[in-house]
Amino acid sequence: MTTQDLFDEQRDILDDVESPYLWKDTELLRYNNKAIDRLAGEAFLITDAATAAVCQVPLTLLLGAHYAKHGKIVKVRNCRLTGNLIPLTRVDIPWLEQHFPFWQSAAPSLPRYFSEDITSGKLTFIPAPDTSYTANLIVYRRPLTTEVLSLATMTASPIIDERYHKYILNGVLAQAYAKQDSETFDRNLQLKYEAMFQKDINKAFIENTQSTYSNSTVNLHRGFTG
Repeated sequence: MTTQDLFDEQRDILDDVESPYLWKDTELLRYNNKAIDRLAGEAFLITDAATAAVCQVPLTLLLGAHYAKHGKIVKVRNCRLTGNLIPLTRVDIPWLEQHFPFWQSAAPSLPRYFSEDITSGKLTFIPAPDTSYTANLIVYRRPLTTEVLSLATMTASPIIDERYHKYILNGVLAQAYAKQDSETFDRNLQLKYEAMFQKDINKAFIENTQSTYSNSTVNLHRGFTG
C-alpha cells in the first residue's frame, strides 16, 4: 500500500472524505508514522545488517567493555567480530554469574560474549577487547528518519513489509479518536482501536517469528533481554 492508499482507507473509515477535513493530512501522516514505528519496534519487523552507522561497532582497548547502541536498535539478533567465523554468544547477568563468575575482573582478551542486559542502551563485550575489533550486528530496529512516510511522496510505501500494512489502520484510528476536538475525540473508540492495535502488533510479531525461524530453531522472545 502507498501513503495515498493508507490515507484513503483511513479517511473512509473515519468518514472524513470531504474537505475541509476533520483530520489534516499532516495529522494522518504523523499517526501513520507513529503506528509504523510501534509495529517495527514491538513486532521486530525491520531487520538490518547493512547500515554501517547502526550495525557496526568499533571496539578498542581504550573504550573497554561497554558501547552505546544506535538509538533505533530494538534488539541485537546476532553479533560477529570481523574476521571471526563464530558469532559471539548472547548472555545475561544470571548466565555470567553461573558460568563466568569472574567476568567483571577478566583481563582484556578476544571478546566471546555480548550482552544487552548489563548497562541500559549499551552493548557489553566480555571479556573487554584487548585490541581493536569491529563488531558486526544484525539487528531489529525502528525506522530511520529517512524511511518515514512523507506528504511529498504519496506514492511511496512504508518501510515494513507489505503483508503488515494492514496492521497500521487500527493504530491510526486510535490516535485519530484521541484528537482533542469536539468533532473528533471519542474516548471509547480510542480505547477500542488501541486494544485492537495491540492485538495486531502481537499477530504481526507471531507471523514474523514464524516466517523468520524454522521449527528447528529457538523462536524469538520479546521479553528476553540478555
